[in-house]
Amino acid sequence: KSYFNTANKEKEDLVIKATQKLPNQWAVTWIQEYDMTNGARKLDDSSIALNYGGGVQNCLSISLGYNRDTTTDRDIKPIDEVFVMINFKYLGAISSTQLKKR
Repeated sequence: KSYFNTANKEKEDLVIKATQKLPNQWAVTWIQEYDMTNGARKLDDSSIALNYGGGVQNCLSISLGYNRDTTTDRDIKPIDEVFVMINFKYLGAISSTQLKKR
């Protein structure tokens, strides 16, 4: 079988997301993603971020976050990322991965 035929299996995911608003336009967001295929409950991805949305005329948003991709395979190890994203409402976003472990 070709790769695409074997990889085209149905996948069931469960995504849990919680956001807590903080004073002065700050918020904390937590996300967990689980693979529920074939009755399994395998954690695929975890992330947490501190977000600011405001600035002059609400045109600026800043996110500081951490993400862990727990997907593993023979040649793939879990990935930890720390990131910063600055988004200007009318200009777009600047994103940078500050730390990446393999």
